[in-house]
Amino acid sequence: MHLVAAAAVLERLGLRTKTFIPTRWFGSPGTITALRRRGFSVCADAMAVRELATGRVHRGRIRMIGPGERAEPWWCRALVLGAGRAARLGRPVRLAVDSAVLRKPAARQAVLDAIDLALHHGARPVTYASFGAPGGL
Repeated sequence: MHLVAAAAVLERLGLRTKTFIPTRWFGSPGTITALRRRGFSVCADAMAVRELATGRVHRGRIRMIGPGERAEPWWCRALVLGAGRAARLGRPVRLAVDSAVLRKPAARQAVLDAIDLALHHGARPVTYASFGAPGGL
């Protein structure tokens, strides 16, 4: 129901997307089925990015600093090290950051360091939409 309502609101605003990120990063099998029926091409959940047309699954967990997270030094360090390790192993690096958290200097620096380290280890920036594009990734 939320999916249909959200799609209708976007359409009324003249906006269109083929990418869906479920609430709390969890998409049930029913959600995936509904997304396919509604013409979505990508679903990004907590553990993977799913190309709905092909069934391809790109495994890679999301690393995040959200509004409920405190920018503790250990959490910031874990974010940076996790992103670096994933990139070094050739795995996707997926970062989710609540914009309000970026006001905190430690959190902002951790995100920038995670990006720099991932790029250093060969990660390349892409968008979720590029997964569902013709030719894909």
